[in-house]
Amino acid sequence: YFFTIAKDGLGNEIWKCDSTLTNPVLLKDINPGQASSDAYISGAVKYNGKLYFFARTEMNGLELWQTDGTEAGTILFYESVPGAWSLSYLSIGVTNHTTPQLYFVRNDTGSYVSIYTYNYQARGIKKVYSEKKVVSVYSFGNKFLFYKGEPSSDYGEPWVTDGTPAGTFMLKEIDTIGTGTYNGSNSITSNSYNYFMSNIGGAVMFAADDRVNGRCLWRTDGTTAGTYLIKDFSYGTASGLENNITNIYTTLPNGNMMFAAKDTSYNSEPWITDGTTAGTFKLTEINPGIKSGLLYNVLSNSKHFNNQVFFGGYTDSLGYNPYVTDGTTAGTQLVSDLISGNSSLYFSFEDTLSNGIMMVAKDSVGTIKIFITDGTTVGTQLLGTYPLMGTYKPTFLKLGKVNGKVLYTIAYNVSSSGLYNQSFFAQSQTAYFTDGTIAGTVPANINFNFSLQASSTPKALIKFNNEWYFAANDGKTGYEIWKTDGTVGGTYLFKDLCKSNAGNGFNSERFIELNGALFFIGSNDSSGTRKLLKFNGGSSSGFSVIDPSAPGSSIQTLYKSGNFLFYGKGEPVIGNEPWIS
Repeated sequence: YFFTIAKDGLGNEIWKCDSTLTNPVLLKDINPGQASSDAYISGAVKYNGKLYFFARTEMNGLELWQTDGTEAGTILFYESVPGAWSLSYLSIGVTNHTTPQLYFVRNDTGSYVSIYTYNYQARGIKKVYSEKKVVSVYSFGNKFLFYKGEPSSDYGEPWVTDGTPAGTFMLKEIDTIGTGTYNGSNSITSNSYNYFMSNIGGAVMFAADDRVNGRCLWRTDGTTAGTYLIKDFSYGTASGLENNITNIYTTLPNGNMMFAAKDTSYNSEPWITDGTTAGTFKLTEINPGIKSGLLYNVLSNSKHFNNQVFFGGYTDSLGYNPYVTDGTTAGTQLVSDLISGNSSLYFSFEDTLSNGIMMVAKDSVGTIKIFITDGTTVGTQLLGTYPLMGTYKPTFLKLGKVNGKVLYTIAYNVSSSGLYNQSFFAQSQTAYFTDGTIAGTVPANINFNFSLQASSTPKALIKFNNEWYFAANDGKTGYEIWKTDGTVGGTYLFKDLCKSNAGNGFNSERFIELNGALFFIGSNDSSGTRKLLKFNGGSSSGFSVIDPSAPGSSIQTLYKSGNFLFYGKGEPVIGNEPWIS
């Protein structure tokens, strides 16, 4: 089994485990260090005994990779554009020929979207189809589904391909009424539009507008006969589904799909489908009446725990709160009214801990509250309350996870319109750890004693040599290097490089790990000159200067590509130029 996760300061990378789902190990740090490869395992396919997927590196950009399940066998397969810049990929699959073929779709030059195939016996990559107006590409078994624009129209219809010209055709002309630029069942004006949803029982659910029933739920098995309307939401010619459905659905543990839709009551509520008309129904009416119980994009923040899906809902009487469902009407219910009455202004699921889902809510006054829930009212506990500090409002920011605990900060600033505000001037800030229990939610040992207008946000959390490091400003030393083991006593200032509050020892957005060391931009004296610094690990004496940057010089950016560091440095004589180390 393969999966991707951001863990231990490695960024988002591919991991593997056996059928027991225990003892996962890192397959390969494709984009070495803290940077992520953003490997698209969910869309990966198995071909000729290997797994093919898209991944990104700072040296090659986003390209096609393959793996045989070993670190050595995880390699770059096809580089469409040499160097770090690349054209974006859309999907990948395997065609069902006598000799199976790998095929992939990517944006091509000249605003075209092209389909390529690869035969492992012929060992050749060839382009089989190319068209300008193509959006919403979806990998479906041994086929590709996509929306292709009609001639002279900003709209299109669903198509299918098996990777061959003969196997590429329109599935169904859903819109038989539209004319001119409005001829087609979905807009194709943006590559960000997505109309295909979940694969349920060998058929893909998708949204389409026939201009009679509005945008409704359709299904296709990749054949013309198997492409038909599943559910008309009885909303007239208006749409029961949003134009871009990317964030309005989620898959339940049993394989069914939960999604947001509008019916004759004119409000968006949670629905469920098993891929059949009879099995498509409204789970519950969260907010009876005209106003919606589910707001647009709310399901993009849903979380899974204990074979249930947690999602946010709204009612006029209770405001924003967490709901849970097992896919049945009886099993869909309010978890808890987190903030009594209709005073919950913002709400979000933040992370999954061993005992439940961590949640953050803000009331209409501005108070932030942090909760843990296992999906029951009894199992929902308040972990922390952060009221206003005079006229200053609290802002929540999750920094990361350390040894199963969430590290977050509460900062106080003059104006905060939501839960998050990463660019602000803070009056004061405190860091906390939580393991999901009341006793385990405690302040970290970081003294954020700031005056107004002082920068305050901890950043660059990374695990290096089984130790956790990050940068923070305690109001006395400037931004310096801190260390933590996930406990209050084990969180402390590790190295004051600059030795002066006039400058920062750490001037980067992140650490870069390369060849067994950490690199970053910082200053190691009171001059504040930005230099390229290195940390070899171990004691606080393990820091050294790689590029000292003479007075009047300044290093501004730092990137990694392969086994080299690239950075920009400005010097009085030659100006700003690229450097390598």
